[in-house]
Amino acid sequence: MTNTLVQNKKHIALIVALGILLAALVCIQQLRVQVDKDSAFYQKSSIPKANLSSSLSRGSIQEDIEAHSVKVSSIEEAKKLLSYDFPVPTDTNGHDLIGIYVEDKKVLYLRYKDDIYIVYHQLEGPEPDMNEVLTKRSDVFETTIRGHRAIAGEPGQMKGLGVGEVRAGGQISWFENGLDLAIYSLKGAKVGELKNIAESMK
Repeated sequence: MTNTLVQNKKHIALIVALGILLAALVCIQQLRVQVDKDSAFYQKSSIPKANLSSSLSRGSIQEDIEAHSVKVSSIEEAKKLLSYDFPVPTDTNGHDLIGIYVEDKKVLYLRYKDDIYIVYHQLEGPEPDMNEVLTKRSDVFETTIRGHRAIAGEPGQMKGLGVGEVRAGGQISWFENGLDLAIYSLKGAKVGELKNIAESMK
């Protein structure tokens, strides 16, 4: 039982970090429920079989975040609620910060103008192996962010999620200093623009 729980935690971390929240555009809480339902599947693969039919609109994403999170007024207030420090962008190319949300004192969402999101989550163990995703997803590719290995995907059709092809925006995910981080767009921003934002984080 202990080994199974450890494996499930690693899969959850991998899902959050490697763009499932981004590519599938499903909130983290929904993913946790799906993992519980499909635990046998996750023991064999890091690619989820999430049902995305009702989670692709910008409205539903923001509603999910607000339903499971507390909105705070500043980065400083968010840091007081979280048990870890985190970098924030210093150059967002005109995408002003318009929302800060903390979920369960563990997950941080930064929402920027034009529906660009940055998501932070503290790893509970070693960094998962990105090769599992890179070898099974034809729509993502390897890049680097701030000197760290990362996985990215341009806006378009996302494949390999177990539900056929779905539409998604640009996305990047990576691990850094014990955190899994992801930046994604719901309005078609490309990897290059997202990468510039991510590289400015301090």
